[in-house]
Amino acid sequence: MSGLPMKRRSLFKTAITATTGTALGATVLAACSSSTTSSNSSGSGEGNFPSHPKWTFTFVNHVTTNPFFVPTQYGIEDACALLGCGYQWTGSQNSIVSEMVNAFNTAISAKVDGIAVALVDQNAFNAPVQSA
Repeated sequence: MSGLPMKRRSLFKTAITATTGTALGATVLAACSSSTTSSNSSGSGEGNFPSHPKWTFTFVNHVTTNPFFVPTQYGIEDACALLGCGYQWTGSQNSIVSEMVNAFNTAISAKVDGIAVALVDQNAFNAPVQSA
């Protein structure tokens, strides 16, 4: 019982840190996206950034249809809209590693600019990462 208050205190500190970090990140993004002068006259909704190629990213998830990751998908969509990028959300519906590795290899073959993956197996992605 004596350890319970310490655990609560630790959890509270963690929650405060996460909340502060999220608020700070949102503030920075808001500051970056707002400007009195805009070089983005196309009205595409992209942020005021230097021109760059339209990068494409692939996100290989272990449970693609899990509602827990809906906010992640919205975040990816919003970030890509802001930055003028493209993305693909793929992987496995049921955490089947071979499906995830196939999705990873497909992203490599497509020569996407970046790949994010939920590593659910210690070794399965070693060879694909080396070939990327």
